[in-house]
Amino acid sequence: MTVDKEIILKALKEAKTPYTAFIARDLGIPERDLFRALPEEQCTELECENLSEILSELAACKTVFLIVKSGGAVLEVESTVSGTAFSKGYCNVMGKPAHIHIIPDAIDAAFAVHREPNTRKPMKFSLQFFDAGGRPALKVYLTQDKDAKRYREADRTAFDRIRKNYRKG
Repeated sequence: MTVDKEIILKALKEAKTPYTAFIARDLGIPERDLFRALPEEQCTELECENLSEILSELAACKTVFLIVKSGGAVLEVESTVSGTAFSKGYCNVMGKPAHIHIIPDAIDAAFAVHREPNTRKPMKFSLQFFDAGGRPALKVYLTQDKDAKRYREADRTAFDRIRKNYRKG
């Protein structure tokens, strides 16, 4: 099902939830398509062929909030990312406590997202990775410094570098 871009943007603006998965579900579209409707200043599509390099940039961040979706389960964890490596067909993301094995060929779309949903939760900066069906595989959110209640400069620099260096097209 295709939904007009203006309808998607209106739904995002009027949403009572910051969760794009719920908004996409209510519109009857894959979540990936919701991100493709966002303006460039809010969402940059990335070259998902550079998955390992993109995720390696996160080593500059103190901690990130990871959301992994797979079938009937969702895992959420705050973790460091110390680096990536390829082994046996997987892109391995090392961190503490998280250690993730990603199948690169299963990632069909990736986005660097900067949007400010109507929420008190700090969910402004994220990397979103989707499979060929438009379903989320991995989401990575920048976290705020808990004392200063703001995003760390090094984290923002890494995010901006990803947006610039891995832009699709």
